[in-house]
Amino acid sequence: MIKGVYERRQEAPLWWYNKSSDLHASAGAVWIAMQNEHVFSKQLDLGSGFSMSVACWPVYQMLYGMSFELILKAIIVAKKLPVPHTHDLSKLLNKTELSFDDKTVKVLEVLSGSIVWDGRYPVPKREEDMNEYYRNIEAALYDKVLLGKLHIKKPNGALDWNRLDPLWHQLTNIFFEQINVT
Repeated sequence: MIKGVYERRQEAPLWWYNKSSDLHASAGAVWIAMQNEHVFSKQLDLGSGFSMSVACWPVYQMLYGMSFELILKAIIVAKKLPVPHTHDLSKLLNKTELSFDDKTVKVLEVLSGSIVWDGRYPVPKREEDMNEYYRNIEAALYDKVLLGKLHIKKPNGALDWNRLDPLWHQLTNIFFEQINVT
């Protein structure tokens, strides 16, 4: 029996990788729009006071998170393992048998929340999911610094393009090493 398109796409690591690459590029386009918000807001006639950086920040995170989800799933497919039905990037990372430092895992946990709800909905299905998401944000996106006797939280830019892009490329390299092995 000849496999259908569905089965071929499901089992072909490059299909998963290509979708990750598309989402990565889309996150980049949103990032550029946020960095040049006045040009884009005017060109799109969004009205005065519209802030691309405010409006698009959760969408950028969602797209980047989805690109990580798909590259991790591409690695899983390349290893000929069943793809888990989850958006949880930590679980997917565990399935790939790769390990990263705690800060990176915390960033992936924030992006998981962006995939599941924050990039799409005003609230998650459960209040405890929102509370966990905000705890992950505090742990991943802020550094605690001492200013005199005062402890403050300083944003660390962990979700900026220049911080996420090297991780995506690192996973891409792992993916291509994996498909060359199989």
